[in-house]
Amino acid sequence: MIPFETVGGMVLVYYVFFVGLEIDLKPITGFHKKAMVIVISCTIFTLPIGFGLYYMLVTDMWRKPLPLVNARPKGAILWGITLSCSSEFPEIAKILSDLKLLLTENGQLTLTASLINDLFSWTLLVLALSNFYYASGISFFITIMLVLVCFVVLHPFFKWLFNNAGTRDREFLESQVIFVLHIVLVIGLLTDGLGMHSIIGAFFLGVVIPQGALNNAVQDKAHDFVASFMMPLFFVTVGERIRIQDLALDTHFTTMVVVVLLAFVAKIVCTMAVSWFCLMPNMEGLSLALIMNTKGIMPLIVLSIGRDRRVSYLTNLTL
Repeated sequence: MIPFETVGGMVLVYYVFFVGLEIDLKPITGFHKKAMVIVISCTIFTLPIGFGLYYMLVTDMWRKPLPLVNARPKGAILWGITLSCSSEFPEIAKILSDLKLLLTENGQLTLTASLINDLFSWTLLVLALSNFYYASGISFFITIMLVLVCFVVLHPFFKWLFNNAGTRDREFLESQVIFVLHIVLVIGLLTDGLGMHSIIGAFFLGVVIPQGALNNAVQDKAHDFVASFMMPLFFVTVGERIRIQDLALDTHFTTMVVVVLLAFVAKIVCTMAVSWFCLMPNMEGLSLALIMNTKGIMPLIVLSIGRDRRVSYLTNLTL
């Protein structure tokens, strides 16, 4: 499995980079206040629910004492972040497009809320990783500086490349696309060496590349190959490490049922409560809650990082 894990980790870096490529930051400048209220409220309420579900599963609904190795809150933090995550912004956009709701008012609200939720999730992940690796603010500060370099230096550079280095019909050469794909590995290596995870640098690099011909050229060359052909290797490595039988033998079935149900309805209930507070119609609030409750690859990434860093044995069992 070691070669699979190595290739799967590299493919994950590229996949997260493509997720960042599809995020357009322009709508944030004119986002609706309702979207911000929904995202902040859902994050605030789902984080403590995730903490509680973690300790509920660790103690088998208080049938067992809390093990000392799990007394630290790192595992609970991962569960809270996982529960607050929604599906990635591109996936939400695809769902809305397939349902022909993308251009409706509710669809635009959902899309904006999903974008803000993505940025919140990545921010929480960076904060958590800075604590997991060195338990100090040094690595976090250095990573923030690297992110600022992406926005201040790399963003203007890619704009210049878009305006000057393309051909007359704005088609980019294969060598230029390969150059961008190599920068992804360099940024990932830097963030990994600075104490974060390589996907952090890859994601923000994708975000700072402006929408346009360069963005489209990179996606046309490699997106389908990475997302459809290579990403199954990452899922193979995740599935190979799951030990469902250990959790089933050590946990009462009622605990499993209660935890799964609460984890499923937590974000739905929180989103609907906020939508009622914002005076949205009931059916629109329900549709918004269901879409925001969809899960993508982000929760798998969070729990996989926790497993790799041995934050808690539960992240090894309950991916």
